[in-house]
Amino acid sequence: DFKLKCIFNDLDRDRIGLLKKTVDAKGYSDYVIKTEHKQADVFYKECLEDIGKINRPSLFFLDPTNHSQLSFSTIKGISEFSDDTTGRMPELIINLMVYSMLKHLQSGNFETISKALGSDSWLDRKDDYLRRGKTYRLFLKVFLENLENLGYYTTYYQINSTKTNSPIYYLIFATYNKRIYAIHKSM
Repeated sequence: DFKLKCIFNDLDRDRIGLLKKTVDAKGYSDYVIKTEHKQADVFYKECLEDIGKINRPSLFFLDPTNHSQLSFSTIKGISEFSDDTTGRMPELIINLMVYSMLKHLQSGNFETISKALGSDSWLDRKDDYLRRGKTYRLFLKVFLENLENLGYYTTYYQINSTKTNSPIYYLIFATYNKRIYAIHKSM
């Protein structure tokens, strides 16, 4: 008995309205708990209340337009939503927006990068990565370390621009379950 329920959020009121119309037109409205247009760093708390602490799978797809729209504290808050009996934590799919981080790095806006990565430890290593032109790898490394510190196993895919072949974001899958991790890693 698979009872899929979804909660959708987008900062753009028009896009979330269009999604709601499409879902209703296709007959999927029974699967939607709510649609909103709020900041993710605030809205995730409402989502956790709506879901409730029960032992069933939860998947959060976190897809910001740029890195400053998603703080690592939100990911940490979601990870703390574990079942008291089994320890089950939500699975995560995250788009780590390294392109916007690189743009902020060029302008000297380090604070938003640290907020998105979950620490400022990258600052000590940035010069070495900058010299090699691999700063996006440093961002990934720090982010994955912080996910692992929360208890997640991770796999990722680098998504490049079709025009310049440079990295735009990393699509990251994070799970607390070694078995799920092994299956995903083997694919």
